[in-house]
Amino acid sequence: MAIIVELDTGWSGSITLDKSQIWLDQPTQSATAKQAELPPMERMSQGAIYWALANGPEASYLDAIYQLGSSREECEHYAEEVQKLAYKLLELISLSLGLPANRLNGFFKDHRSFIRLNHYPACPVPHLALGVGQHKDGVALAILAQDDVGGLEVKRKTDGEWIRVKPTHDAYVINVGDIIQVWSNDRYESVEHRAVVNSEKDRISIPFFFSPAHYTIVEPLEELINDQNPAKYKPYNWGEYFTNRIRSNFQKLDVENIQIYHFKLPDKFG
Repeated sequence: MAIIVELDTGWSGSITLDKSQIWLDQPTQSATAKQAELPPMERMSQGAIYWALANGPEASYLDAIYQLGSSREECEHYAEEVQKLAYKLLELISLSLGLPANRLNGFFKDHRSFIRLNHYPACPVPHLALGVGQHKDGVALAILAQDDVGGLEVKRKTDGEWIRVKPTHDAYVINVGDIIQVWSNDRYESVEHRAVVNSEKDRISIPFFFSPAHYTIVEPLEELINDQNPAKYKPYNWGEYFTNRIRSNFQKLDVENIQIYHFKLPDKFG
């Protein structure tokens, strides 16, 4: 198990890292091998630095976290605690689906989850600045800690209006991701959201993205499908899916990012 940290300092620049400085999974896993061959700028964007938090020699690069005023020990402790919360949420979701509490835990034995430390500088003309564009999280769960400035918006399904999520002190925002949507066969739905910048104040947010092992085949859980409720998605490999999404982020703007609806099966009753 390893947890990845992405440090986003809010600036743009080209940084070249050799392969010992970026997170690598087992080389026998084809999806990660593809990631290892990415050009440097496809591993680095907007000052984002990837390194392993828990294991391996890459952990020395955690010293970079001092830029945000936190120590390595604090970040390691936070990662451990938020991971416990993620497993608890996973168990509650399993129970809500009528499944044993630990039904989904096995998918996370070799999980490669990651934390992103986001800094959004204030912008006097916020509508001209890109915070984080609209998207759905491809992971299982996203657990967001944020300051009191706010900037997260979710898209209301009924009319497409963007609704601001007001920060609540000492509370997390939990986003169900695409993987939970597929596992639950659409009983849960991943939420479309974005982040906008503030005109007067800088904003800090710390999302934790809970992801299964890269070799996981994501498909509707067999306990939740039958003749009356057939599978709505084709199986896909999580590692390859994640790698393809990273690659498409750096393609031309008219190239669509891979989404779970690309794996949607025709409705047999539709």
